[in-house]
Amino acid sequence: QGGFRPGAVRKLRQVARVYVCLDADRAGISSAMKLAIGLGVARVHMVALPDGQDPNDYLRQGSQEGFLALVGASRSPVEYGVGLVPPGADPSTLRARLEPVLRLLAALPPIEAAGYMDQVAATLKLGRKGAAAVEAEVAEYRAGGYTSCPACGTALMGR
Repeated sequence: QGGFRPGAVRKLRQVARVYVCLDADRAGISSAMKLAIGLGVARVHMVALPDGQDPNDYLRQGSQEGFLALVGASRSPVEYGVGLVPPGADPSTLRARLEPVLRLLAALPPIEAAGYMDQVAATLKLGRKGAAAVEAEVAEYRAGGYTSCPACGTALMGR
């Protein structure tokens, strides 16, 4: 579950802005997105590490200024997730590449998710049919949706 205790997530919910920097592998990305769901997407900023490094390695090898620059370039969880899809990615791999973002959008209230879905479609230049496909995928994930924070088990607000 990403190693987050319910008490820690509850305390972080009291903070206006949370920077999340986890491993850039599949498990780290999944945990970061789950944490964003539990904390509230609007307050979370994702810090992307270069070359798939983990935070510990980067901090030991890099400079404080370099890390602060990464924090300064942090993005919303949706922008971060979409940014993991390389330009011109094979359309047959889009669902798998967007899975963390689709799961995140499915956990949001529909009105909030709608704005982000438009952003995903526009960023990836999916067009009208692609936007409808993103919406359908989110609906599919929502059908099996989260009722509690996937990172810590705490009940989600408004659920």
